[in-house]
Amino acid sequence: MRNICMAGLMILLTASAAQAVDLVYVQGGVVEHPTHGELRGDAEIGLGWQLPWQWAQGSVNTRLDLAGGYTSIPGGQSLRVLAMPVVRWQSEGAKHRHGWFAELGIGTSYLSNTLWSAGYDLNTHMQFEDRLGIGCVSGANEYSLNLTHISNAGIKEPNPGTEIVSLRYARQF
Repeated sequence: MRNICMAGLMILLTASAAQAVDLVYVQGGVVEHPTHGELRGDAEIGLGWQLPWQWAQGSVNTRLDLAGGYTSIPGGQSLRVLAMPVVRWQSEGAKHRHGWFAELGIGTSYLSNTLWSAGYDLNTHMQFEDRLGIGCVSGANEYSLNLTHISNAGIKEPNPGTEIVSLRYARQF
């Protein structure tokens, strides 16, 4: 697990050295599955870079997020490293740092531990993550509510997947 943390840190440091970071975020939430009624914690920290593609006079733009995450599971934790391209629609005000936005991201992640509870194995270390978020921009600050789905997309059966509901704080640069 320590090697995975180090690999994630190296990815984040290498990427931030290659190009200026546009966004830094932290988020915390709860895992909806596989806890069978018992909520488990999840935390993530990440960096974002604006990508050159945008449409509708900047109302729709793109970003690449790289992150490291931690999920509390029975008997320990599962660490993950994530890379996710994101498409964002923002209100006219949000383009000027005040207003609403919605985001959709689809990316890949690597999990250090696939057994998230007794009888609930995500089966592969390599997973896909889909995220839907809605939030607001206030100056350089962003606040959002996110729903993330993690699964192996049927690469190996069974494919139980899991959901994470989280709150995010981000700082734009």
